[in-house]
Amino acid sequence: MYIVGEEEIEALARVIRSGALFRYGKESECDRFEERYAHYLGCKHFALAASGSNALAAAMTAAGLGPGDEVVIPAHTYMATATSVLAVGAIPIIVDIDESLTIDPAAIEAALGTFLLSRTRFGNWAQARGQNEQAARNLGVPVDYVIIVLFMLTSALGAVAGVIQVARFSSVDALRGEGMELQAVAVTVIGGTLLSGGYGSVVGTILGAITFGMIQVGLVLAGAPGHFFKTLTGAIVVGAAILNTTVARRMASSKPLAGFRRSSEAADAAIAAGVTDLAGADPDERMARVGIPGERGP
Repeated sequence: MYIVGEEEIEALARVIRSGALFRYGKESECDRFEERYAHYLGCKHFALAASGSNALAAAMTAAGLGPGDEVVIPAHTYMATATSVLAVGAIPIIVDIDESLTIDPAAIEAALGTFLLSRTRFGNWAQARGQNEQAARNLGVPVDYVIIVLFMLTSALGAVAGVIQVARFSSVDALRGEGMELQAVAVTVIGGTLLSGGYGSVVGTILGAITFGMIQVGLVLAGAPGHFFKTLTGAIVVGAAILNTTVARRMASSKPLAGFRRSSEAADAAIAAGVTDLAGADPDERMARVGIPGERGP
């Protein structure tokens, strides 16, 4: 509820009497307000904006955001939040909220994980390492470096889990997560991650965790025996392994890939043979072999 008294009425009347109804010009009411509010905030500069959308756009421009950048915004918000991001040419990324109606920290983790995996060089390296190690080496991917960094990240996340455990239970138990390894594998598999590596997503893993939790709660509500859960987990992992193997074989035998599936050694040998053949040919023949038309010069 707005509180308007005589002081506010007098300030408005003073602006109308001055005849300066716009903010432009020196010694305007807007200039005086900016100076006083900057002093109140303890900062050097403060600028008024015509709307909240303009203020957001100005702040993002000052932060260097522009075309191609991604800005995380909450799902529960006014449309101006997204249009302000679009106004500077950036891409709004909508993430989920929690009970506070603000951005859920888990959604931030998912967004950062997705960005790291799909929009960074290291994420591409990690996926390339999972698909074909030798092919990744041939493309210049530092495979050993990627493996070491991934193990370090895993250890760091394990340390974070230990800190969270202390904060939650006020104690540490090294065996508290024992037996959950199979559940973690089942969650990632349900989320679409291949056991052979090279394919998967953070969003898929989150959906897999939600699905797995629903299955667990459903078994409890149905009154199923306790061992049913572990049996179902093992069945999911085994079924996923069979499915992954079947899909990989079908992809390898499909028409787009049939005849082009070669080992890294065979590919290297074919490239070396092609270079040797081209070395003894004249310039026109070399161009013709690689599909470039040309004529012999004078």
